[in-house]
Amino acid sequence: MDRENVSAIKLGRLDFYAETICGQTYYAAVATTSPIVKAGPHGEHGTVHLHSASIARSADGRAAVLRYRNEMGLDLGLMPEDNLQRFSRHFGIPFSAFGEYGYEGDHGQLFRASPAFPALLEWVGAHPRLAKRFDMPKDEPYRWCARTSMPQK
Repeated sequence: MDRENVSAIKLGRLDFYAETICGQTYYAAVATTSPIVKAGPHGEHGTVHLHSASIARSADGRAAVLRYRNEMGLDLGLMPEDNLQRFSRHFGIPFSAFGEYGYEGDHGQLFRASPAFPALLEWVGAHPRLAKRFDMPKDEPYRWCARTSMPQK
């Protein structure tokens, strides 16, 4: 979705990106340890931290955004493959086989390549003190908000 259409979707105070796919609006928002993706403005249809998320299909053909190996975070139902690809691109979430880790390697690289990342940069610039409150401890592997101030290669 282009920035003009994203701005047409009402974002909450902690939301930095939104995309409507198959009639459902999904939001990226800052949270205590890393950005999350949520279905619905308040996450009423599920939430998943982006650093642990992967997209998979179960044996019955239903798609889901998983937490870790197999904990369902967002039920994507029978979303067509092209829309799953779109969802993955917009939020930087990798695909995995059900029950396998989908975020080994540099998961952050997928997020930084997604349209949600520049939106996070913009949000951090507009809310620097609030963004600082959501930074992770130095010993954590995903310092998402801190990475926003790093030059990108």
